[in-house]
Amino acid sequence: MKKLKSLIFLLFILYFSSGLSQDCQTITNFADYKYLDGDFETCVKEYQRSLLFTPDSGKAYLQRQLGKCFSEIRDFNRAHEFFLLAETYFKDDSLKLECKFDGLASLIQNGDYFAAINELISIPDSTNSYFKNRKMFYLGICNWYIGRYADAFPFFMAVIPEQEVQKRQSLLLLQKRITSIGHPYPKLAFILNIIPGIGQIYAGDLKQGLNSFFLSTGLFYTGIISLQVLRSDLAFLFLLPWIQRYYLGGMILARDLAEKKQSDKRNLVFLNILDLLE
Repeated sequence: MKKLKSLIFLLFILYFSSGLSQDCQTITNFADYKYLDGDFETCVKEYQRSLLFTPDSGKAYLQRQLGKCFSEIRDFNRAHEFFLLAETYFKDDSLKLECKFDGLASLIQNGDYFAAINELISIPDSTNSYFKNRKMFYLGICNWYIGRYADAFPFFMAVIPEQEVQKRQSLLLLQKRITSIGHPYPKLAFILNIIPGIGQIYAGDLKQGLNSFFLSTGLFYTGIISLQVLRSDLAFLFLLPWIQRYYLGGMILARDLAEKKQSDKRNLVFLNILDLLE
């Protein structure tokens, strides 16, 4: 009788686990369909629901899909977590490395460039050209975004095969462009605006410069007239905060304009680099 009960219990467990496995697969299939449809919020819910009952052998796929979903909805911290989890579940070395780089992409998109550099340096050099190029490319991007433009170019160059001479020469020309970016100099624009508007004109904004010049000089003139005609210090003291605001504000604006000009030039070079490496 005890043996019969044990057999019935075993059959019940097998039946239940088989049905549960089929349910998990159904949920995963539905989530996969929603992923292709671009409904990533639903995907997250369904993949997580399936993850609760899926055996360890099937968790790697679900973890990676969750990482992809969180990347799509721009939750890069969660994406990085799930890519790392997927890496631990995969047995295949190539898939492990793929998840590692997916996680690094999340760090880069989240602006954690120094953390990404530390992880990239710890990855051993691969004989696989795909992973080797991906590592060099990511190192180039990280160095670029932390302002190490000169350090970024050797990594970008390593992505281009030696036989592609024209592409390598084009990259060298782009390197010369980035090192020659100087005008307009932000510090010089700030100093020039001691005379209101001159720094802004130097930075390339004639309209804003003229507006600053006439507004500031107008306020100065009004302040002097108020002292001479009204003979009242109160009138000048009333105007002083406005003079200070527009005078110092113009200097800061001139510096910011120059910085934006330089940034726009660097961004254009970066876009050309990306086009070259496609």
